[in-house]
Amino acid sequence: MKKIADVRHNRGSFVDRVDLRSLPGGGRLAVLPNPHAPTVTVVGMLQAGPAVATDGRFSVPGLTASMLNRGVLGQNRLQLARELEDHGLQLDVGSSSAAPASISFSLQGLAEELPRLIRLLAAVLRRPTFPADELEKVRQQILGVLRHENEDTSMRAYAELTRQMYVPGHPHRRRSIAEREEEVRRLTREDLEIFHHEVYGAATLVCVIVGQVEADDVFSLVAEAFDDWGPGRQALPPWPTPLVSEIQGTRIHIPDRPNLDVFLGHPGRLLLGDSDYPAAMLANSCLGQSTLTSRLGVAVRDKAGLTYGINSGFTGRLQLPGP
Repeated sequence: MKKIADVRHNRGSFVDRVDLRSLPGGGRLAVLPNPHAPTVTVVGMLQAGPAVATDGRFSVPGLTASMLNRGVLGQNRLQLARELEDHGLQLDVGSSSAAPASISFSLQGLAEELPRLIRLLAAVLRRPTFPADELEKVRQQILGVLRHENEDTSMRAYAELTRQMYVPGHPHRRRSIAEREEEVRRLTREDLEIFHHEVYGAATLVCVIVGQVEADDVFSLVAEAFDDWGPGRQALPPWPTPLVSEIQGTRIHIPDRPNLDVFLGHPGRLLLGDSDYPAAMLANSCLGQSTLTSRLGVAVRDKAGLTYGINSGFTGRLQLPGP
């Protein structure tokens, strides 16, 4: 037992093993060396999500993020995909409702490929070309998702709930499908280029790298890749205050749908880092985090047999509190 305790002591605490540094452009880098794994994982965020839009066109940031790996300076989509495949690398980038003001990215590969991963990450974030043909493909994909959403009972119900909680112009308010379709059809590659030029930058970059790496080497690679990148937009727009009036019930009829979805909710205030965050998350895990083991699931699903699934939770807990 003493030997195991000594090993744990020598490893140090998790906080002590993480190397935190500021990047030259104002961003932040965290490195956690892991000599026992031959791989490396790169994850991070950049303040360029839908909630950053200042003109109410929330489709622009999402569409911009979707186009980042569709072609970069010197490589089209197929050439970029081939390089990733030939070297066994993975690259993903997109936006999430959990962090509405940011886009996120992740890359994985062998540790020896870290220079290539950083180079590709810099190309995707800094030098996308927004090819017109690829934009049209992404546009049609989004329109297809919206057509599906129009017949999805869960998505229609949640969208209506947000419209009763949030005023127009709030990032958490789901606009009507017709509004979003019209906006997506009108967007041009110039719209995406302008947004990328104005918003993307090194000042809001947050990057975490874990694997068989040395912190000094990682810092040099990342600093060199993003050193001459402009700061981008740092100030977040003022977001409207959620509605405070009592939410009224609404029923939406969708033909030929024998199932139904019910949403109950109200504007939330919980953010990661709040003093009551751990208590709130623990309480919710007991109430309805799991449809199989939580209190709601046991009472409404198992005992009463009224539903296939039921759960509760908090959305948008990183930057802008959601329902």
